[in-house]
Amino acid sequence: MEILLLMKIRLLFLFLWSFFGLFAQNALQFDGVNDIVTVNYPGILGNNARTVEAWIKTTANYDPNTGGVQGVISDWGTFTNSNRSTFNILFNNAIRFEVNGNGVNGTIPVNDGNWHHVAMVYDPTATLKVSLYVDGVLDIAGNLTIPVNTLSSYVRLGQRVDGIHFLNGKMDEFRLWSVALTQAQIIANKDKELCHLNDPNLKLYYTFNQGLANGANAGLTTVHDWSPNQKDGTLVNFTLTGATSNWVSGAPLSAGFSVATSTETSCGVYTSALNGQQYAASGTYSINGLTQAGCDSLLTLNLTVLPSYLSVENNTSCASYHWAQTGQTYTTSGIYYDSLTAINGCDSIFKLNLTILPVSNQISHVYSCGAYAWNQTGMMYNDSGTYSDTLMSTQGCDSIITILLTVYPIEVVSVNVTACQSYFWTEANQMLTASGTYSALFQSVFGCDSMVSLTLQLNFPDTTYQNLTACQGTYWSEAGIWMNTTGVYAHIFQNLAGCDSIVYVDFVLQSFNANLSIDATTGNATASPAAWSYVFISCENGAILQNSINPSITLTSNGLYAVVVTINGCIDTSDCVSFLSAGMNEFQNNFIHLSPNPCEDAFHVNGLEQDGTPFLIKDVSGKVMLEGQFASAKNAVVQVDTFVSGAYFLVLPEQNTCLRLIKQ
Repeated sequence: MEILLLMKIRLLFLFLWSFFGLFAQNALQFDGVNDIVTVNYPGILGNNARTVEAWIKTTANYDPNTGGVQGVISDWGTFTNSNRSTFNILFNNAIRFEVNGNGVNGTIPVNDGNWHHVAMVYDPTATLKVSLYVDGVLDIAGNLTIPVNTLSSYVRLGQRVDGIHFLNGKMDEFRLWSVALTQAQIIANKDKELCHLNDPNLKLYYTFNQGLANGANAGLTTVHDWSPNQKDGTLVNFTLTGATSNWVSGAPLSAGFSVATSTETSCGVYTSALNGQQYAASGTYSINGLTQAGCDSLLTLNLTVLPSYLSVENNTSCASYHWAQTGQTYTTSGIYYDSLTAINGCDSIFKLNLTILPVSNQISHVYSCGAYAWNQTGMMYNDSGTYSDTLMSTQGCDSIITILLTVYPIEVVSVNVTACQSYFWTEANQMLTASGTYSALFQSVFGCDSMVSLTLQLNFPDTTYQNLTACQGTYWSEAGIWMNTTGVYAHIFQNLAGCDSIVYVDFVLQSFNANLSIDATTGNATASPAAWSYVFISCENGAILQNSINPSITLTSNGLYAVVVTINGCIDTSDCVSFLSAGMNEFQNNFIHLSPNPCEDAFHVNGLEQDGTPFLIKDVSGKVMLEGQFASAKNAVVQVDTFVSGAYFLVLPEQNTCLRLIKQ
């Protein structure tokens, strides 16, 4: 056992050096074309709770409203209504959870080229069942309009289950849980690798800490799963070389669990610093334990045990002992060692069992004003310090009398204080309300007089008033306040003198809603409210019909119309209103109809007479969302799966027909 104590530090150093030389902090780069990771695991099924977490870094555009294409982080299930579980990036380049045909959209863009932690939580017992988090912040919480009933299919990363919509960017630290994590749990573990690997709720865990970042990684097509399931993923279509479609540098995370192989040679019994277990024989051992940070560790130990030798010396001394073996002086009883290297490379241990007899040491604290006369030595001491006198004890060891002397001088102390408005001088129990120099005489707890001189500088706060008029809510950045209603807002800050000051802002919100009403019989369109000017426009092509102070106009043709109203410099545009009474055949055709209407992904146009019929899809503002022509009159289908839910218009110019459709 004594040999082990001496060897412990050296072995611990060697162990830790090899133990923490682990995988690099890497990630996986998906090229957005065909890179995916397939996993032989069915995912979380039915309506059960789930949480998906990952770190992502991307600059790609995924918003279909600006020409982007959905980017999938993870997916499983079947491509039917409510039967899949898709975590992706879509509208506004924000994260989204969908079950096919319906989803909950985030609002925070994540394609700014920075690392972001994203998480999706589904809790079937909560009021708002879907929660989306970005960097630990709750982006949005809401509900789906269709039930969740995920069917069994294998999990894939970077692609939807129907084989399209790939991720273009980096992914790191992917985790799949069978529980709905709280925001506090997400925040607690988002910036570090997981510490423990035995949580039964952890179903998949990929750290991606493999390969050589941006290097040649041909053949490294398996990503290890550190969850209790041990479902390793398979890389498909990755080039595994260069900075794209390869193992790359990952997110800046704190290290969690550790895996290592250590080769050790021990003189005598070897004690593992990981689990405290002793190994007396050479061999290969698998050791599970905790690192110094308290995280799981997995170590393969290749151990060679060599013999050591021991020599023992016993000694007793007063106060201290100088051991010639080491050339050191010891002042406390204990067991001390020295070692020499033997032929086999192991230490030959010299052991000293040392007993130090105490030297009687009487210590007292002495406080004095100005100087102190010590009767023990008959000397006068003017300075603070430690002073001793030595006598012989009955055991043959010296007896030492020591005083710890503090000499307090009589002095004047000057204090400079800056305060706001007033200052309470506790030493004089006095409230001071004017700048100046003050003095007071005190007696310390040791009976020494002291003079304190206080130089006081008083500063005063400022108060500022401001007026602000705006057409919409305004963010007051210095105060961190949204001013979205008329009223007086206040912010307290420190001025240059360090005093609290107040700024008042008298905020007036001039907001209104423009409205347009159309008489279906006469075509008379009237705008409100009363305003400076009215601009009547066509929602279909943006053409200006009238720009004047007149709030009304008579419409002569069918279409979608709106009005732009200006009041005191504030502008608002009404919703588009349809007028169909100027010849109903211009916008409707009783032989042409849509089905289904409403629709989710696509609708059929029935009643067309010829192939190649051109068409337009417009939103309620008149913006063209889609333009094309039907190749076949009998199979006229329009895909709207990427459209936002709402009302749209199908315009058939050659048939003078405009049909209203609803996208669910």
